[in-house]
Amino acid sequence: MIGELTEQLETATQSKDWQQVADLDQNLKRNVGRKVELCKTPEEAKALMDDLQKLMYAYHLSIEACEKDSAELKQDNQSLHRGLQASKQYLSI
Repeated sequence: MIGELTEQLETATQSKDWQQVADLDQNLKRNVGRKVELCKTPEEAKALMDDLQKLMYAYHLSIEACEKDSAELKQDNQSLHRGLQASKQYLSI
């Protein structure tokens, strides 16, 4: 289950669907907690550790994408603000 959710997280990140990323994050937290509670054998612990490593990498990519998207939005906002200020100045002449 964690593997499937991790793949969905990667897909949502690539499509910049930040609401789906947030929803998947909550679902992943529940599933990881449940899997930790059910982990009884060394084999299960190894499988969980493998899943968590993949999940950590997916979160790393998600954070990078989010920061990049945020920077792009900030740049767009600044450009729109400059355009608005120029329009106001032009109209007041």
